[in-house]
Amino acid sequence: MPRNFRKWLTGVVLAMFLGASAASAAPTITTPPAGAIICAGTNVVMSVAANGTGALSYQWQLNRTNLAGATGSTLVRNNIQPIQQGHYRVVVSDTTGSVTSTEALVVVLFPPTVVAQTGNTTVDAGQPATFTVLVTAKPPSTYQWRKNSQAITGATNNVYTISSAVGTDAGTYDCLLANSCGTATSSPIQFQVGLPPLVTTDPVDQSVEPGANVTFSVVATGSPTLTYQWCKDGTPLPGQTGTSISLPNVQFVDEGGYSVKVTNPYGMIASRTATLTVSGRPVIIVHPLSHSVLLGDNVTLNVKAKGREPISYQWMKAGVDIPGATSTNLLLSNIQAADITTYSARAFNTEGTAVSSNAVISLSGRVVRVGNTQTFQFTPGDIVPVPVTIDAEGGENRVRFSLAFDATRLTFSSLSNRFNGATANGALADPAGMITVDWQLPTGQALSAGSNQVMFDVHFAIKSTTNQAILFLPPENSPVAKSITGPNGETLAAKYITGTVVFKRTGVYFLSPLTGFTQESFYCVYPSTALGSLPFPQMEVSNPGIDTLNDPIILMNATKTNSAGTAIVVHPGTLFPGNIVTTFLEFDVSDRITAPSPTLNLLEETGVLPSEPVGGTALANDKVRVIRQVVAGGTVAVIDFFSTNGRLYYVQYRENAAATWRSSFPPVRASGPTTRWSDLGSSRTSDQPTATREYRVLEFSNR
Repeated sequence: MPRNFRKWLTGVVLAMFLGASAASAAPTITTPPAGAIICAGTNVVMSVAANGTGALSYQWQLNRTNLAGATGSTLVRNNIQPIQQGHYRVVVSDTTGSVTSTEALVVVLFPPTVVAQTGNTTVDAGQPATFTVLVTAKPPSTYQWRKNSQAITGATNNVYTISSAVGTDAGTYDCLLANSCGTATSSPIQFQVGLPPLVTTDPVDQSVEPGANVTFSVVATGSPTLTYQWCKDGTPLPGQTGTSISLPNVQFVDEGGYSVKVTNPYGMIASRTATLTVSGRPVIIVHPLSHSVLLGDNVTLNVKAKGREPISYQWMKAGVDIPGATSTNLLLSNIQAADITTYSARAFNTEGTAVSSNAVISLSGRVVRVGNTQTFQFTPGDIVPVPVTIDAEGGENRVRFSLAFDATRLTFSSLSNRFNGATANGALADPAGMITVDWQLPTGQALSAGSNQVMFDVHFAIKSTTNQAILFLPPENSPVAKSITGPNGETLAAKYITGTVVFKRTGVYFLSPLTGFTQESFYCVYPSTALGSLPFPQMEVSNPGIDTLNDPIILMNATKTNSAGTAIVVHPGTLFPGNIVTTFLEFDVSDRITAPSPTLNLLEETGVLPSEPVGGTALANDKVRVIRQVVAGGTVAVIDFFSTNGRLYYVQYRENAAATWRSSFPPVRASGPTTRWSDLGSSRTSDQPTATREYRVLEFSNR
């Protein structure tokens, strides 16, 4: 065979062989999967592109291990985690064979995670302390230690050391961790530096009056937590385990030394002892009351002091000691003109002296009308009768009075009585020119109800020629005395203005069911013959007496006092001629059984009601509680309210929401954190309380 033919034939055969091989070759990958570096929790998508014969199939592998279900040209890994980090590749197959891609590296980073750290730590002062935190993170974490949320300069390693702890190092420590995938914070470490207690401010001495509120306080440092125990004279006081101790209403038994023991696991220290001294100086709590009396009357003055016992007393008359008058009571028997003055008492003990206010003993007054006598030329030696008339009210059976005359021209001769069955005695005080008349019905008898005219004839002998009109005898310029004895034998006293105004008991006493007060009612009788009206008449109430416990009976609803300290009740209205009104007086009686027996004087001047308070702050509803109770005679309202010791309060009332607020009198001076006020009707409020009456309380902090 020619050589050229063999070369041609060889070429044809080779070409045929190569063509057949190309037609049966395996798939080829045109675009391999790409790797990634990502943070845990993100999504990864990898794809492959390949050519082949017919349909292609795919199988993804991680670290050359098949991934179940990963049989597409694209592999999606959602929320990838570090465990899914590694080398990814894909095997592509068709009917002629398979091909494997190159490997794609996927690196999964993650934020810091604390795997171990130092717990709460306590060290002694001066000792070192080390805080450590162990972290897993990719890439590695940074560190920043903090104290009480504030970064510590230079503390940027996983270990922070305090070389020598002091008290100011105590606090809460933590470490901030961070890398490119996120941040974390270690758990807080409570670090305490063991410090024994140290008192920085001791309780101080105090000297107070009885009844005061006292607080002792201490300031101390130390770590860990301090405990406190207060002691009196070295003896622990149960329950007193705070930084202060409060002693309300201290009395002499509370005197002593107060200290506090401060303790923690590192030691105990006692504060200095503060001395509490309760002043034992006497303080007058009951002053003697003024009295308007008759000549011959008996009066008892009372005084009471508190302070360190024993307390001694010395009564004084016009500022001069009365020999032997050294008890809490002073009895003035058969009062005469020389006894009409001021009285006071001195209370004293080893710590001091207190002097009461003055009690004024004065004579009551009564207007006496002298009847008309014809004026003519008298002859010396003539006996001239002068008619005298006194208006007296029902219930009276005795009247005493004095009448002045001109002793240079007249001589008292005799006295005749025109009232059947009565006796009348007269006494001459010449040359002073004074007649004292004592007119009295037989025992057990009394004038009938209403106004009565008691008449006398006073006989004078003419000393010298005169045409004096005896009509003008001036009783108003002389001491005028009177006495009224009630139907039950009790002695009442009253001062009279023009016409006759008498306060008489109704004989009714009752105990308030809610307040503990004793209430007494009086009729005020103002006859139709009186001249003019009396707006807001004032009644003096003095010497209500003492009870069986030897405690003074105290008037509770006085509106004010006069210059002598006598209690005054203002009647909230006007007396017109012919009026009969009821006035109520409220008394505090310790034994709850003794009936008061005050002296009552209607003042000659008319009074006025106190003005309505201006300003003040109304207490919130949750600070005031109103209790109503229906009792015999009507409704009693009791108001309890939160108060501040020493402040002034007015209770205001109205009948409905459209009415104007009115104020009760007198106001209330608070003596503690809570106060109780009762509405018993007149004369605290102008009329009786009702079941629907509204109340509020005004507080005045500047009074």
